[in-house]
Amino acid sequence: MEFGTFQKEKVFRMEDSRLQHSFGEGVKTVEFVLLKDRDKLLFVEAKKSCPNRDNRYENKGKTEKFEEYFSDISDKFVDSLQMMLNIFLDRRTVNLDEVGSHITDEKIYSILKFRFVLVVKNAVDIAWLAAFQAYRSMEQSSPLSIRIWTRLPPMPLPMWHFSCMAGSRPGSGGA
Repeated sequence: MEFGTFQKEKVFRMEDSRLQHSFGEGVKTVEFVLLKDRDKLLFVEAKKSCPNRDNRYENKGKTEKFEEYFSDISDKFVDSLQMMLNIFLDRRTVNLDEVGSHITDEKIYSILKFRFVLVVKNAVDIAWLAAFQAYRSMEQSSPLSIRIWTRLPPMPLPMWHFSCMAGSRPGSGGA
């Protein structure tokens, strides 16, 4: 899926990065993280399609597939957030070559808002995208598991925001 070009300093192509692999097997990540408008960190996950929520309960297989689809996306958002928090909290021991320099600028941390964006290229109907909002995996699943790092100092979490959109270009150019 093509997303356009972004300024190198504002993007971290997280999926299959050396940094992701350094955390070991089982860590799932979004496609990329993008700093937008100096105070929003977009976690962008892309899928070619999504399951139809209306068919969710037709049979056990469809129910399991539906749950697995959204659970996997939730895992990607959670693991990606944890990886970014690890970068923010422990920058000296992490190789940041792949991470845009504007993303690692400590001056933005106090104003940063996290945005979780799911892009579905081939959603048959816009109503299908409502399934993600309805599922709310992150809120329904057990408490966030700490798989990437083991300690979190007390700190306020930035604002959470979930978005779903159809199409393959959430933004392009000099974000």
